[in-house]
Amino acid sequence: MTMKRWISSLLAAALCLSLLIAPAGAYTRVDTTKPVSLTLTYQYEEAAVKDLEISLYKVYDMSDAVRFTVTSDFASLKGFDSKLASWTGQDGQVDWKKMATTLESLLRADGETPVAAPLLTGTTDENGVVKFESTDAVEMTAGLYLVMGETLVSGSTTYTPQTFLLTLPYLENDAWIYDLAAYGKLSVTSDPGGGGGFTTSVTVVKEWVDEDSADRPDSIQVQLLHNGSLYDTATLSAANGWKTTWSGLSASGSWTVSESGIPDSYSVDVSRSGNAFVITNTADTEIEEEEPPLDPGPGEDGDPGDLPDVDLGDDDVPLGDGDVPLGNLPNTGTLWWPVQLLTAVGIVLFSIGWLDLRRNKKRENEK
Repeated sequence: MTMKRWISSLLAAALCLSLLIAPAGAYTRVDTTKPVSLTLTYQYEEAAVKDLEISLYKVYDMSDAVRFTVTSDFASLKGFDSKLASWTGQDGQVDWKKMATTLESLLRADGETPVAAPLLTGTTDENGVVKFESTDAVEMTAGLYLVMGETLVSGSTTYTPQTFLLTLPYLENDAWIYDLAAYGKLSVTSDPGGGGGFTTSVTVVKEWVDEDSADRPDSIQVQLLHNGSLYDTATLSAANGWKTTWSGLSASGSWTVSESGIPDSYSVDVSRSGNAFVITNTADTEIEEEEPPLDPGPGEDGDPGDLPDVDLGDDDVPLGDGDVPLGNLPNTGTLWWPVQLLTAVGIVLFSIGWLDLRRNKKRENEK
């Protein structure tokens, strides 16, 4: 009996300590009525890059509990699978870089009329700064945003802004930052001129995830774009192994690819490694599971998992290669009065067990 009581005392003590530690993970809900803003600074070798055209798209609306609902524009964007579960890998993490690459490919397709229009568009000033904030006509509220810029050619140098996704507001040290300042990332190339410019090649491969569906077309058209403008078109089919390569291309500027005329019953994702692209067409299927929060991580609800480690510093935050500056995800909606009650109960149980143990030891000594 004494051993059982001793074990009970230890369990009560462990419960008490765990409950005392738990409130450290509490977060506040997102204020969805509060406007957000984004200030981006673009520099190259510490010099400001002026006249970059940057567009901001709102892809998802964010709820106060950090749940996401696709906006009407992107719900209608042909080929885009808006279910976050579709972009989540086996590690429980959403592949934000692939999603950003895919959205850019869909939005830039030449000859197509994108349903999704920029929420706001701005140009960097003499300090390389562009700011996006609410206007009389547009309200910026909590959500997941896509930032996409246009290539700028200045003399022999070409500047290409990185396309990326980010959430506004941003979570840092358990607090939501509604006005975020960040450094935009650039890809910079130079053309030596004189006809002796460097060359490169671009390869694109088409993959199908459709169990050899009868709806699969016999061929598809792929567009090659240079600095956002149509450069060439190629036909991919089983005859060429659903693959093609363009060679002898200028190494200056930005090369991207887009699929033209996406089949009605398919969604698309585009992955990229250097100048090698894989366009995957997946037959549309219904995903029954509930939409996850933005990145729940591999553990319990609210466990941030392996989120990008972004240091805001005192002012600005540099953006990583395709990473989403999220901070730690909130364990929202937690009620802490039960924690306080259970903590008190744990203390009482521990005290009772301890006193009972002391009394038993005293009796044994008296015997």
